[in-house]
Amino acid sequence: MNINTNRGYAASAGLHPSELKRSGSTEYLFNGKGEMNASSKADVAVGQKEFLSALASGHAIPSTQKQVPAEVKEQFNKLNKVLCAALNTNKGEDVKQVVASMANLVYEYANRDGFMRKFLKQVTVEQGQIPMLSSDTKTIQGYTYDAGGVNVVPVVVRDKKFFMQEFQIIVKTFLDIVEYHQSNTNFFESKLAEMKEQVMVQEDLRWKALADATIGSTTNGHDLQLFTSGLSASVIGTMRALLDNSKVPPQYMLIAANLIKDFYGPLGQTIDLFHYYQVLETGMIGSIAGLTVITDATRVTAQKVLNAGEMYVISNPEFHGGYSDRAGLEVLEYNPALTETGKTGKGWTCFEILSMIISNPRSVAKGLITG
Repeated sequence: MNINTNRGYAASAGLHPSELKRSGSTEYLFNGKGEMNASSKADVAVGQKEFLSALASGHAIPSTQKQVPAEVKEQFNKLNKVLCAALNTNKGEDVKQVVASMANLVYEYANRDGFMRKFLKQVTVEQGQIPMLSSDTKTIQGYTYDAGGVNVVPVVVRDKKFFMQEFQIIVKTFLDIVEYHQSNTNFFESKLAEMKEQVMVQEDLRWKALADATIGSTTNGHDLQLFTSGLSASVIGTMRALLDNSKVPPQYMLIAANLIKDFYGPLGQTIDLFHYYQVLETGMIGSIAGLTVITDATRVTAQKVLNAGEMYVISNPEFHGGYSDRAGLEVLEYNPALTETGKTGKGWTCFEILSMIISNPRSVAKGLITG
């Protein structure tokens, strides 16, 4: 059974952004075109803050998850029925087909919302080839992963090329058999959300580990910048200057959820706050000093990857690094009698083959705000 994955995402109990109303008001937060109803920059700041909070709490759901065509909803229900029937009868091939549709959707989520896939350039790798990233910069050393995908290791450039070691991200989804029999929820949708968390978070944490490994003069990167006065225009200027002075064009600023509050104070007067929900729900909240500001404040707790106070300024992918992805998220096997943590259930395993590299340590700067 196939499903068109170009548009549809799992429905959820949260509200669609167009259904949200301003706090204490009967006015809808967004109009029919997806633009925030606001008469001033201050209104945008208040509305944006409310929207981000609603997303993080699950009160609101990104439009790509909530608003799906009727025919796709019907297919989701059919897929859930096939999945449940196959789980009851232990028909592994039927489960595999349904999970393959699920994996395609998870892959879309990661491509749309994932930090790693946004900041790094995708490198095409064919059968029989080793992933390789061409480098026209003067950088002589980058940072990548070992074959296990756990340890960050330095790699030197050879003939203006970086060779990347591939590794696997393995996702195991477990269905507690008691929970399965007692619940009347749509398991296709709930396990879709679970797989999304596992895949996107693992990818983004690996990018973050690479970025952190570049920090410090001994790695040819920038020193960690410590600030005690909160996020300000001066702090952003200092961070941006690190890349500018290295002749690397800065493009993104990634900030932890707790730093969002500073954008709704005096700093908010200097930032161009975005006001379309289709943009905000991806984590992009505005532009300042030529940087697109991205946050994980829109993510539920389980999907956050930044620690409090952390911020990064990152160059565009051409200068920053790359990643390869062999064939997306693939279904490996179905386990009809799986036991985990003392509980019996059913589940399946999926995997993806990736490589990642930050080829220019000076293409990213990290700051930590403690005040």
